[in-house]
Amino acid sequence: MRFFLKTENWIYLTVFFLPSYLVRFSVFGVPTNVLELLILITFLAWFLETKNRYFLLINLGKKHKYYFYFILLLFLGLISSAVFGENWLVSFGIIKSWFFFPLLFFAIVFLTIPEDKTVSVWRAFYLSGFWVSLAALAYKLACEVTFDGRLQAIFNSPNYLAMYLAPAFIIGIVQSSKYKTQNYNSKLKIIFLISLLTISSALYLTYSYAAFLSLGVTFFVLGMILKKINLKLILVGSIIFLSLFYFQLGSEKMDRVLALDNRSSLSSRTMIWNASAKILSDHWVLGIGAGDFQEKYLEYQKFFPPYLEWAVPHPHNLFLAVWFSAGILGLMSFFGILFFWFWNFFSSKTVETRPCLVSTTNTMKIISLGILLYFLLHGLVDTAYFKNDLSILFWLCFLATKK
Repeated sequence: MRFFLKTENWIYLTVFFLPSYLVRFSVFGVPTNVLELLILITFLAWFLETKNRYFLLINLGKKHKYYFYFILLLFLGLISSAVFGENWLVSFGIIKSWFFFPLLFFAIVFLTIPEDKTVSVWRAFYLSGFWVSLAALAYKLACEVTFDGRLQAIFNSPNYLAMYLAPAFIIGIVQSSKYKTQNYNSKLKIIFLISLLTISSALYLTYSYAAFLSLGVTFFVLGMILKKINLKLILVGSIIFLSLFYFQLGSEKMDRVLALDNRSSLSSRTMIWNASAKILSDHWVLGIGAGDFQEKYLEYQKFFPPYLEWAVPHPHNLFLAVWFSAGILGLMSFFGILFFWFWNFFSSKTVETRPCLVSTTNTMKIISLGILLYFLLHGLVDTAYFKNDLSILFWLCFLATKK
């Protein structure tokens, strides 16, 4: 019984069960899902367990006032765009699921988990990634793949699966240095190696070139920034993922990309971005409201040759998606949040520059940097935030600025 009354345990359970947002239901006509229910239970546990909770929340806002102000402006942009949009009900549902609940959960994690234990949050997600990978490989064995042979498992697309597993892979690579330099039980090392190979295999079978390239660049950038901290490991990670493109030579998908086929994903994205530019030329101030891109995209088809893709719920770019959902105010607020994250991360010497990657706090901060870099890089060609699970992972990266 004591286990279920402890907020910390609910935090780890919620992170582990991030894919539970796929189980949806309604309460009094309001759409919700199991993940949001877990967040509410976590909040209730925190509310009952924590003393001086109101003081802690106020102090959190004062201590991190710049983040607080920019987040308020972001919500102002989201709400304004929703109110003046054409489908305000859908927009407010997205604000609830992809902004309010993730930030509520992050605040609970930030106030509950001490700095020296924040890496445990990432470990909980790593376990989640491992079990999702096992499930995905079971789908592969059952020949349950997309028409072009890509693995998507429980998610709606191979790219969604890739975006879920890529952060787990980053955690595994960074954590592997800890197992290498410390005297862990040999059985534990074998289990860890099996889990990392499982995640890598499932990730590879998504054939998500955007994920592969983003991971390769992420590890390269980490190696440049943290070159005094295990450069060899970072370079190995880069070589592994860049070599994946070599094994894809000769495949139908790779041939389309290299030949710049007009049916390739790059050609489709180019058309989507062109349509997005046209839409923004008419709605650059307030955007169009979260969740309204599909309808507006079809409405603007008359300005272009026949679309290569018709079912396009997102503009395939993180920053365009923020602009559409929250207007220019929300976009500037989003950039402000990212600016202060990187400013705080580097100006305060958040990451130690000695070769001590085994430090628990240092490990957590390197993981957070890697995951955020990956989201921003993959976000150039996809919406690597606008999903229940990914939005929570994005805000958990801000644990790196916890002091």
